[in-house]
Amino acid sequence: MIERAHRASMSKTELLLLCQYWARPDVVVPPSEAGPRAIIGNETHAMADDLIKGRPITEASAEATALFATLRPWIEDRHYTTSEMVVYYNADTCEATADTGSAGHRNYKPHDAMVLPGTLDLVRHDAPAMTTTNIDIKTGSKSNVTPAAENGQLLSGSLALRAIYKSTRSFQGLVFPLKTKVNTDIVEVSQDQLDDHAGKLRRAMRALPTSQPQPGKHCFRCPAWMMCPAQVKGGY
Repeated sequence: MIERAHRASMSKTELLLLCQYWARPDVVVPPSEAGPRAIIGNETHAMADDLIKGRPITEASAEATALFATLRPWIEDRHYTTSEMVVYYNADTCEATADTGSAGHRNYKPHDAMVLPGTLDLVRHDAPAMTTTNIDIKTGSKSNVTPAAENGQLLSGSLALRAIYKSTRSFQGLVFPLKTKVNTDIVEVSQDQLDDHAGKLRRAMRALPTSQPQPGKHCFRCPAWMMCPAQVKGGY
């Protein structure tokens, strides 16, 4: 096992498929602090986690509390069984494990170079129907998020759930809590689509250790863009 084989995770799947260079452990990534929107998102996620796990709801900012007030009945009506579920998907073997004892986001255990970790916000597993549902809560702008049917982060999480639960039907979706309503984008994805995504992940993870910059329109989302050789040379 390697302490830090790479810095990739499911939340950056879409960037990973376009360029793997930023995820190399030897690439310098400047430190960053969470902005106001990210803090509100973290607070909303924490309250949803408290609700699912039956804990007292964590005190939060007024804006996060308002968002959770509309999100709470939506969650309660749908009986999600797990929240903040940490998973490890092996892109080489297509196997996955869940870590119920993890501290959550980014506090991942050491793992193999072909393993992609991730944290799933809300999960429902229907064993008799062999069905899983993977939901990601988004508190930012909907315009910046890839639709659920093609969302790389969701597809990676659904792959992990399929491997863990041996499910034959996979649903995945995005939930956008607002102060007056909850907008949703939830779809069923085919097993062929998941197989195709598994192949893309496998190729990306295998290329990662020796990858070179692949500049493009995605560069503005890259955590390493300020130090990237492609930027220094005026590539994009």
